[in-house]
Amino acid sequence: MCKSLDIDDFHFHDNRHTYCSNIIMAGGTLKHAKEMIDHQTLRMADRYSHLEAARENVIQDNLAARHEDTQTMVSQKRNT
Repeated sequence: MCKSLDIDDFHFHDNRHTYCSNIIMAGGTLKHAKEMIDHQTLRMADRYSHLEAARENVIQDNLAARHEDTQTMVSQKRNT
């Protein structure tokens, strides 16, 4: 299939990497990834730890948006 699509750098193991990445990005932890992919040690799953930091940015963005919404509500109450 890869030849017919002119893909020459795909390896079956890439599926495992994508699966683990999706676990982390969906809110899972490294321990979840380790258990779901059947890694022997947490150190093996550690290669996905950078994705936890990327996910935390979403949390920070949501927190900032909530703070802005609260400030807007307070401001509107003061003006009425």
